[in-house]
Amino acid sequence: MPVVREYLEDKVQWWLATIEQVPDAAKAPLRAAGQALYGHLQRLREPMIELVEPLRAKLEPFEPAQERYFVERAVADLAALATELDADDSPDEDFENREVEAFYSVLDGLVLGADSQDESVREVGRRLFNQAVSEVSVFSVAGIHADAYDQAYAPGTDWPRLFCRMVADHAEAMADPATRDFEDVRGLVAVQPLSWYVARWQPQESPMALAARTPREGRPLSVEDLQILLEKSPWWYVPRTGRCLKLSVTIGLRPLLQIEVFSEFDGDGERDRGLDGWQVQLRSAGKGPVTIQDGQARLELPDSIPVTTFRLEFLDPRAAQSQWIECLKATLR
Repeated sequence: MPVVREYLEDKVQWWLATIEQVPDAAKAPLRAAGQALYGHLQRLREPMIELVEPLRAKLEPFEPAQERYFVERAVADLAALATELDADDSPDEDFENREVEAFYSVLDGLVLGADSQDESVREVGRRLFNQAVSEVSVFSVAGIHADAYDQAYAPGTDWPRLFCRMVADHAEAMADPATRDFEDVRGLVAVQPLSWYVARWQPQESPMALAARTPREGRPLSVEDLQILLEKSPWWYVPRTGRCLKLSVTIGLRPLLQIEVFSEFDGDGERDRGLDGWQVQLRSAGKGPVTIQDGQARLELPDSIPVTTFRLEFLDPRAAQSQWIECLKATLR
């Protein structure tokens, strides 16, 4: 397993020794690398002040156009890797090296995008993250690298942390007998929307075993079954927001879907108010929309869940050209 702290220390020492030797006209790639290294260091669970200070002293202003170029390059690296895997089910022996290189390209690009103060750079970062979510299954051997960063990073829900968690979870799922033998593992359960789970869920199964199951062909899901699903797998997230959701079902005089917002997975502290003012609805059931307030919302559930049209959707009514988006699975753990 890669030792993240030792790796970052070596990279920072190399960067500090190299930046002084490169002509100004050729420094753009090094500036990008330096900014990404600084972003990694800032996310560590255990700070490395001895590296942060000398690195910060050498960082220079970074033009948004240059920053955007390196995030866009990560988009291209990911697309090239996915295209290569699609074209050849048995890639050559160097493919694993290219996969790891693409993983680090994407991870650095997500750090640059997440940390940028320029909205155009952040927009490319969103595009990179959304593409990484949809193509997470191209990473297999990189899972050990992703898991190392996931453990080294402090808890959080920004793009780099979510990406590492998803890649690590995908690798873990592929090592499980329930999922590893499927011929088609593109779009594995780690990044599917709640509607995908609802359409396939059988209470006797683990959520990780759903990748091979076909949809329920219109047979509704009971409220009790949905309650079991969310007890087994309560954590989800809203794309592009960096906010986590804890979903649960309460059955009383009327069944309710409880939606709680947190800033990190497995959060047991105070709810996060970052989605306050957003609207949430159950499209197929005609329930909602209701407004999230104080980090929570409740939606009334029908007695049976129409699985073919079930959608739990979120909308920021204050954003220009806002669209309803589904929540996605946050983690397989």
